Amino acid sequence: MESKIVKKNGYSVGSSVFFEAVSDIEITEEQALKEQQKLGYHPAGYGFYRFKCELQENKFVATWECQASCD
Repeated sequence: MESKIVKKNGYSVGSSVFFEAVSDIEITEEQALKEQQKLGYHPAGYGFYRFKCELQENKFVATWECQASCD
């Protein structure tokens, strides 16, 4: 079964971009990588760090970060 992301965002702080995705079912790293890429940050150029997915208030919340620059 594929996860349906009901909310996603990316925001920058300093040299990092932080992401959050919320779903009814557990979000995998592979799905998070795809969501990051949809927001314009390809993991091969910006990175993919500190992924975790936790159950919060009956929703799965995944968080991770990447660099703000692909240099």
